[in-house]
Amino acid sequence: GDASAQRALLPPSLVSGLEQVESVACAVAAEILASVDGCVRDFVPFVRFRSFGASAIEMTVHLRAEGFRESLLVRHEFIKRLVVRFRTAGIVIPLPIVALNLEQEGVDPAAVRRRS
Repeated sequence: GDASAQRALLPPSLVSGLEQVESVACAVAAEILASVDGCVRDFVPFVRFRSFGASAIEMTVHLRAEGFRESLLVRHEFIKRLVVRFRTAGIVIPLPIVALNLEQEGVDPAAVRRRS
């Protein structure tokens, strides 16, 4: 089938070393390409840092699958394994934080504290 380029966007924390992030991501991508059915085996994965986000640097990891269907499994397995490897390496993937203005919403902050 047609080759399908796969991109996984994962924002490492601004405090993570980018060389380490790139190295770990490429190593995991290479493992995926060698072990998951439907990958283009001779494709060399690579990382490109894209931009500064609110609390992270946006990056894209490029992998290649044989087609769209295969790409779903490739992306699925890559994300699962990368999260584990990042955690093991001490690389933080920041999650969005939502701040609530309780006064603006007409909520008594003391009432909220009593419930928790």
